[in-house]
Amino acid sequence: MISSVALFKNKSGVPVSQLRYSQIIVSLQYLANGTRPNISFSVSKLARYTNCPDRTHWSALDRVLRYLKGTVSLVIHCGRFPVVLEGYSDARWIAKNSASNGCLGYVFTLCGGAVSWKSAKQTLITRYIFEAELCALDTTGINAEWLFGLLSQLPILSQPLPSIVVYCDNQTTITKVRSRKYNQKTK
Repeated sequence: MISSVALFKNKSGVPVSQLRYSQIIVSLQYLANGTRPNISFSVSKLARYTNCPDRTHWSALDRVLRYLKGTVSLVIHCGRFPVVLEGYSDARWIAKNSASNGCLGYVFTLCGGAVSWKSAKQTLITRYIFEAELCALDTTGINAEWLFGLLSQLPILSQPLPSIVVYCDNQTTITKVRSRKYNQKTK
């Protein structure tokens, strides 16, 4: 599903095959959480409409299912060396539609393969894009600490572990984080 596809609540109030829609969403959530980080965003977005799906939701769901069918042979590859844990953080800020929140996401890779990921609706309402990116970086940092603790307890990895690098794609956020200056907006 393309991230720019707009989905809205069912205006007619009559759900179209609600039970079947919910069952498919649960199955897709299992896949997204276990082995398919590439569908996390789409599944998270579609799951918001399980209480009353309409034909547009079914169309988007069908697109995800066709994508899965076409990419069934793709797998996550993990190389052996170097053992480097990297994080990627991103946020999407919604400015025009005040009825919806933005979303945040992160993915961590170890040896080139995804080991931890999340895509979720943002719980805080932010006024600026850099605030949304800071929220995403905070969530990413919490997970980075946990993963670092887990990896440091594994005897198969060399000690000490290298630092975790977290990438962010917003220059304003990177500048704010590097400056270490805080004001009312960055509390």
